[in-house]
Amino acid sequence: MSNENGHAKEEKNLLRIERLCVAFPGKDGKKKEVVKGVSFSLREGEILGIAGESGSGKSMTALAIMGLLPENATRDCEGIFFDGQTLCGGKENNKKFRGNRTEKQREEKVRQELSGSKMTMIFQEPLTSLNPVLTIKKQMEEPLLLHTKLSSEERERAVVSALTKAELKNAKRLLNQYPHQLSGGMRQRVMIAMAMINKPRLLICDEPTTALDAVTEREIVSLIHKLAKEQNTAVIFISHDLSVLRNLCDRVMIMKDGKTVEEGTAEQVFERPEQDYTKNLMQATVKGAKEATEQPVSETEVLSATKVSVVFRRSNGWFRVPELKQAVSEVSLSVKQGEIFGIVGESGCGKSTLLKALAGLLVHYEGTIWKKDSKIGVQMVFQDPYTSLNPAKKVGWILEEPLRLNTGLSKEEREQRVREILKETELPEEVAERHVSELSGGQRQRVAIAAALITKPELVLLDEPVSALDVTVQAQILELLLRLQREHNLTYIFVSHDMAVVRKICDRVMVMKDGRVVECGETEDLFVKPQEEYTKKLLG
Repeated sequence: MSNENGHAKEEKNLLRIERLCVAFPGKDGKKKEVVKGVSFSLREGEILGIAGESGSGKSMTALAIMGLLPENATRDCEGIFFDGQTLCGGKENNKKFRGNRTEKQREEKVRQELSGSKMTMIFQEPLTSLNPVLTIKKQMEEPLLLHTKLSSEERERAVVSALTKAELKNAKRLLNQYPHQLSGGMRQRVMIAMAMINKPRLLICDEPTTALDAVTEREIVSLIHKLAKEQNTAVIFISHDLSVLRNLCDRVMIMKDGKTVEEGTAEQVFERPEQDYTKNLMQATVKGAKEATEQPVSETEVLSATKVSVVFRRSNGWFRVPELKQAVSEVSLSVKQGEIFGIVGESGCGKSTLLKALAGLLVHYEGTIWKKDSKIGVQMVFQDPYTSLNPAKKVGWILEEPLRLNTGLSKEEREQRVREILKETELPEEVAERHVSELSGGQRQRVAIAAALITKPELVLLDEPVSALDVTVQAQILELLLRLQREHNLTYIFVSHDMAVVRKICDRVMVMKDGRVVECGETEDLFVKPQEEYTKKLLG
């Protein structure tokens, strides 16, 4: 780029981080560093991708920039500079996040002025980020109330405009709805609209597409790219999905154990990686068909469903007729002993609702659900172990609880079974003495699997069990599930939006859309020669 005199024009750095360190107090009184001397810069309008395994320091780096670190965090940096302003700087007055009172007050004042106007952040799970008791309109108006002097009518017009730009249909109709009334993709679009409503200079996205299906993920990534380029907004996009970063980002930074391992243009990092860790991260991506096993699938049916339908009643207020929503419509399926049966489809297609009905967690449904034996053991592994496991109890107690409720085993026998299942799921015995919050994402998912298998069930229902995990941990969990299935001749029903994962693990696949079955068949047949247009779109 050149100026009018023909001289090269220096590109302006919007954000500059110099030797950022973040630490937490350890059990032994020593600090545990989670970010170790990270430095990078970001130009106006540039999209920087940050990738790495769970615990690599990606999210803590983002939270440090936004000033959202937990209270017990200690921060040390030579400087964080944004748009000509110093967010924090100088070791002499910024060794701790809580710092001295004057410095903390100065920093909080600067961040209050910037957050929501010039700097914004989108988090991984919009359902927990959005306020469940406020309408979409009230939440969307908040950054306008804080940073503008628009009238009530002008704010509403701005909200409708932002929702429309986020490609949400019937934006006015959404204003008085609540987050739980929207699909996952719609909630994420609302978060994007809210983040972009004041046309910020910097947008930080922390795993914004993790829980979304392939089609919705592609749409959300395309939307972020379009809005960023239209408004010349710089973006830091954190993800464990390397294919997303490859298609979206100008530059990519790879992190491991709190440090920067490799940095460069997206083309350099993905086409010519220099570091072994980067190469290993790319090789860990799940791909290819399921490997043949010596253990054939039995012809014995374990579970079948015939014309199962689920309808939800949605209240529209005291004096309005309730709205009926058909979540599942006349779905029939059959699962055989030792089979891994996959269910795929977009967000809101009815996958998880169907799974809950099969598990017995929904009692109000039409149709027939049949199990081989009324006493057949059925267990379920949920998508997010952090919310499905009891945070107040230690892992040992969590694993023992199903044995206390469903078996006549003695205390010693229960403890022995806990040790056995920890070993089977490749967890150290000391994990039994920890709380769920003290474990990594991969360890938590292993505990969830252990809790499901500890009573030795025949059928395990898995609802998006690896969607929130990075590629390395994802591959490890899938290998664990396959090994346990072979060793115990388990039957799985595996719900996922990740088509590569489904191809790698499933024997047969059923495709759903709008609560109905679109297509069902052998996995390789469906992937190689899909019959329906929707299946082709999903595989695209």
